[in-house]
Amino acid sequence: MAMMPRARVMTTLAVVGVVALGAGGWIATAQQRDREALAASIAEVEEAAATCVDAESALRKAAEHAEKALAGAELTVDSEAGQALAETVSASLAAVDSCDPEAGDAARGNTLDENTVEENEALTAELVAAAEELESLAADLEAGQASLDDAEGEAVLEAASLAYADAADAAQRAQVKAQGVYADTAGEVSDERTRERLAAALDALQEALDAEASAADDAPWLAQQAELLGAARGELRTAAALVSASHDKWETAQAEAEEAARLAAQQAAQPSGSQPSGSQSTGTSGTGQGTTSQGSAEKEPSEPSPHASTASGGSSTSTSTPVTLKHRSSEARFCRALDEIREAAGSPPLTSCGEWGSLVAHAEDMAEASDIWHSGHDNIVGYAADIPALMEAFLDSDVHLGEILTDGEPAAAKVGCFWRLSDAGDSVYCAASFIS
Repeated sequence: MAMMPRARVMTTLAVVGVVALGAGGWIATAQQRDREALAASIAEVEEAAATCVDAESALRKAAEHAEKALAGAELTVDSEAGQALAETVSASLAAVDSCDPEAGDAARGNTLDENTVEENEALTAELVAAAEELESLAADLEAGQASLDDAEGEAVLEAASLAYADAADAAQRAQVKAQGVYADTAGEVSDERTRERLAAALDALQEALDAEASAADDAPWLAQQAELLGAARGELRTAAALVSASHDKWETAQAEAEEAARLAAQQAAQPSGSQPSGSQSTGTSGTGQGTTSQGSAEKEPSEPSPHASTASGGSSTSTSTPVTLKHRSSEARFCRALDEIREAAGSPPLTSCGEWGSLVAHAEDMAEASDIWHSGHDNIVGYAADIPALMEAFLDSDVHLGEILTDGEPAAAKVGCFWRLSDAGDSVYCAASFIS
C-alpha cells in the first residue's frame, strides 16, 4: 500500500509532462504559423511597395513629357486645355515620392522567435493595412497618369489646331496677293516661265488648303498640314517675287523702247540745227506733305504750318514758277527709311527692296500733276519736302504704318520716287508696293 502514493505521483508527473509537451508543441506550431503569416505579409507589403514605386516612376515620366509638350505648344494665355494640363502636371508632381520602398524592412527585424503570438498577429495586421494603403496609392497614381495623358492630348490638339488655323489664314492672304500679281502681269513678263511657276505654286497651295483630316481630333495631321501650308506659302511668295522681277524687266524694256521712239520723233520734228529741249514742266509747286493709302479715308490736317496741306495730296497755291521734274534715284534711301521703320517696330527687315519701273513712272505722273493717287500697283503713295519728312507723314497714319510693317511678316518691297523742283520749294513723290 505504501507504493500507491508514489505510483500516483509518477503517474501525475507523466501526465503533466505529456500535457506540457503537448502545450509546447502547440505553441511552437502557432508560432511557426504566425511567422509564416508574417513573412507572407512582409512579401505582400514589399510587392505592393514595388508596384507603387513603378507607378510613381511612370507618373513622373509622364509629367516630364507633358511639361515639354506644354512648353512647346503654341497655346494662348487663356487656353483652357493649356491651363488644365499645367494644373494636372502640378498635381502629378506633388503625388510622386509618396511610396515607401522599404516598408517591409522594419518588419523583418521583428520576426524573432521570442515574439509572442499576439505580437506577431498585431504586426501582421499592420503590414496588411500598409499593403492595402500602398495598393490604393498605386491605383491613384495610375489614374493620375491617365488624367495627365488626357490633358496632354487636349493641349497638343489645341496647339495643332491653332497652328493650322494660323497657317491657313496666312496662306490665304498670300494666295490673294499672288493671284493679283499673276493677273496683273499677263503678257507683261520677260520670262514666261516665272508665271508658269507661280501658277503651279498657286495650284499646290490650293490643294493643301482643300485637304481634309480623316478625323477632327487628328493632331499629327493638323501639325503636318500646318508645315505643308507654310512650305507652300513660301514657294508661292518666291514665285510671286520672280514674276514681279520679270515684270520689272519687261517694263524697263518697254520704257526704254518708248523713250527711244520719243527721242527719235522729237529729233525728227526739230528744225535743222536745233537741239531737243529738256524735260521741263510749269505748274504750281507742292510744298506741303501728304499721303494716301488704298481704301483709306482722307486724313484730317494737322496743326497749320508753313508747309502743311491735307492728306489728300492737294498742293498749296503759289504764283506760277518754272517746275523741273527729275529722277534723283532716291529709291535706295527710301528703302533704308522703310527698313528703319520696320526695325523700330520689331518687324524683320525687307527681304528685298528696289526700284520698280511702273512705280517710278507713277511717281513722275504725280510729281507732274502736283497731286497723289493710287495706280493700282501700290500700297502707299505720298509726297513731302524730302524722304525723312515723307516717313514722318507715313508714321502719322496707322493705315500707312500697318502697310509698311506688313503685320510683322517678312516682305519684299518695290518703290519708285520722282522729284518736283521749283523756286517755290522741292518735293519728292514716292509710291511703294509690299509683297509678303
